Amino acid sequence: MKYVLDCGYASENILKELTGHDLYMPDRELAHKKTGGKIKPEERNEAAAEPPLIESSHALLQFHYDRDNDCFQCPAGEILTFQRERNLQGVLYRHYRRYGCSRCSMKEQCIGPEGKRKELWIQTKHIPDLQVRSLPPHHGSKKKKTGMRSISNPLTLLMREKLATPDGKKTYARRFPSVEGVFGVMKSARNGWQFLRRTRERVQVEWSERCIAHNLARMIGFVRVNPIAADNI
Repeated sequence: MKYVLDCGYASENILKELTGHDLYMPDRELAHKKTGGKIKPEERNEAAAEPPLIESSHALLQFHYDRDNDCFQCPAGEILTFQRERNLQGVLYRHYRRYGCSRCSMKEQCIGPEGKRKELWIQTKHIPDLQVRSLPPHHGSKKKKTGMRSISNPLTLLMREKLATPDGKKTYARRFPSVEGVFGVMKSARNGWQFLRRTRERVQVEWSERCIAHNLARMIGFVRVNPIAADNI
């Protein structure tokens, strides 16, 4: 079963707790990129184009894998050593890390001005055939940000990669015609951005009332469009 969730639920802890489920849940930054930086439907203009994971093959940073020593060599010649192997959402990953990047001449392109270390998460199954891991440069403050910012949370990064695949895009796109329209009407057209009552029981009653109102409105609209078929309701 596939679970397609809103960005409001996304966090590294939630992804860790739901390990083993087939999730499709963008983080808040990715959702902002897809909606032009707007969360409320009435604030959205034309959605921004999806940021490319790789801008240009000529601008990629090359991390060469040393199979004999099980490590990576970064573009500056420094070594990222193996740290551990970890199971993330049912997939084995090998974690490589390099400390002491503060004085590196390629720091801003690689980890950004505020970064202190470089990390790589590589699927274990890819290690036997891997020669080079190519990564896009970090989008720092000196250049206009055209891509996603560099993140160190491994599960969030994996979710971004999953949603960037053709299957991930197709699966998450099914959320909008199924539930986004309903939530948009309840929040925007009926001013339902917050609940008027407190405690879980009272909120459940209020939410049920909103759902009834939405269904009644749908039925009334259906009767107006097709009064003959409405006799079977």
